Amino acid sequence: MALNNFYLRSLAVSYLCVTSDIVFGANWDFTPSILVGQRYTDNIFLEPDDIKSSESISEVIPGIRITGESQALNLLFDYRPQAIYYREQDEFNDIYHNLDSLANIVFADNLFYLDAVAQINQQPTSRSSSLPPDDNITISSDRTQVTTTSISPYFKRNFANDYEGLIRYRQSRAVYDDSTLANNKDRQFIVQFNTLSSRQRTLEWKALYDKRKNEFDDGFEWEREHSGAEIGFRLSSTFTLLTNGGYESNEYRPANVKDSGSYWLAGFRWQPGTRTSLTMRVGDRFFGRTGQFELSHSSRRWSILMTYDDSFTNSSEGYLNTQDGEDNGQVTPTVVAGVFLERKAEINLNRSYSKTVFNIRLYDIDRELQLSTDTETITGAELKWDWSITQKSLFNILLRKQNVQPLGIVREDKDSTIELGYGYRIGRNGSVNISYLNQKRSSSNALSNYEQNMYILNYVYELD
Repeated sequence: MALNNFYLRSLAVSYLCVTSDIVFGANWDFTPSILVGQRYTDNIFLEPDDIKSSESISEVIPGIRITGESQALNLLFDYRPQAIYYREQDEFNDIYHNLDSLANIVFADNLFYLDAVAQINQQPTSRSSSLPPDDNITISSDRTQVTTTSISPYFKRNFANDYEGLIRYRQSRAVYDDSTLANNKDRQFIVQFNTLSSRQRTLEWKALYDKRKNEFDDGFEWEREHSGAEIGFRLSSTFTLLTNGGYESNEYRPANVKDSGSYWLAGFRWQPGTRTSLTMRVGDRFFGRTGQFELSHSSRRWSILMTYDDSFTNSSEGYLNTQDGEDNGQVTPTVVAGVFLERKAEINLNRSYSKTVFNIRLYDIDRELQLSTDTETITGAELKWDWSITQKSLFNILLRKQNVQPLGIVREDKDSTIELGYGYRIGRNGSVNISYLNQKRSSSNALSNYEQNMYILNYVYELD
């Protein structure tokens, strides 16, 4: 019953997204679509070579995408159910629901706003099995449907173009179809006041109070409270000294454990031009040394972004982040009712030239489960190349190498992915896509080794 009620809440958020356009008179864009595809794989269960089984799979994905835009509304509603039919293993035939919807609504400009999100997708329940994170075709019990919603009303006001005040409340929830996983409710309250950034301003500052409470259905609770201030002192038009400090606490129940203490960071921001920025801070928190780093640079054909940060999170928080365009498919935490200290370093390098676009991504993620000695590490490298051969045809390559030490398991996995694809547009609304996928895992546990080859043919039709 609780899950059904949550579906109704998800639909209510989506309904809010849609009906808001009637109020604000946004420009509508409706795009229905249909994908019909056929796949063949030589290892449908991702098993070792001596026992693997082949399978032929058909899939149908109807879709509807609705967008609305006006001065008072930004809307997205995208629903694409995936129907999968197996030729031999037909008892596993299923329909997977995939929904992305969001709305950013301005009720009163420079005063009252609302953000709303509803999302349904499929996620691996853990990294203990061999299931790749972004695969709905492989047959596995290590998969569950996750439904997430978030409602966030807030007041934000600009005062004389010098200061900005914010009062925000957000309530979100993650619900899993797998009854062995603990659903999560998150409530957050933020009060913030700050100066507006300007190259003519010598002193910049921000005062912040943030309180959050995560409640899991298994009784675990995580309450966070943070108050602090940030100061920036501009020495020149390009160089600013930065410092921030405050007090934070993390309380875990029913264990009644509290980790708290003051913190500080100090560093600088260097912006020699509009295309280059470097921010670096180092300091101390209750768990030890901490730091933040961000370097961005772009030219006519190149761009680079390097980041490092550490933060506290849980396994359900990352799902809503995908609404911001962040690709978390390869780095989603193992699902657990608990709290991680996550240290994440990432490098993204993009190169565009004529009809080709390259992207190189390197990442290293270390997660420490609080109230436990268990850790999880994910280190990887990824190369993407898109080549527009003609106005109607596109060729792409994806190469990925990833090392994973799963949470709570004495095992190390070395994963590799090779994907080759070719797409050709037929007429104005149709396209044919042919691709080859190779996925391989070499594990310290021989029972987790596998190699899979998959051949895919899709036809997509979009009615604009």
